[in-house]
Amino acid sequence: ESYGEEYHWARCGPLSQACERFFVQEACFYECEPNAGLFRRFPSGTFNASDPTHNQWEMYRMPIRADYCNAWFDACRHDLFCGSGDYFSCALIAPTAPAPTNLTILATRDSSDLSTGAVVGIAVVGVVLLIAIVFIALLVIRERSGRALFVKLDEVPM
Repeated sequence: ESYGEEYHWARCGPLSQACERFFVQEACFYECEPNAGLFRRFPSGTFNASDPTHNQWEMYRMPIRADYCNAWFDACRHDLFCGSGDYFSCALIAPTAPAPTNLTILATRDSSDLSTGAVVGIAVVGVVLLIAIVFIALLVIRERSGRALFVKLDEVPM
């Protein structure tokens, strides 16, 4: 709301508390973080207000941790956003306009999906268990046929 009346992150209905928390953090970051100025695409010396491609607030090449981005996505994946899901594209839709028909749910990545490492780990454990079962089955078959694989040392033929 500090960006103007047209900027409301809950324009398509209330956001979940977890999702709204990330939007509050983002707003506080832009307004309060002194180091944010180091990553402005157009610093005060190069910003040209008459150039429509220049955005005074745009961040450029600022490092963001992947786990933070994933947490934000997971927190907001079931919330509705107007337009293509871009916060600033919603500002182009008048606040008094009827509810937008192009709502976007960011549910393209399901948090229940297993990571590649988890899938590999499960596959390795499965293969090891399969080998152990086959080995035990072979031991049982040999024991029953009278050809024991393990015998007492004093019974070993020399």
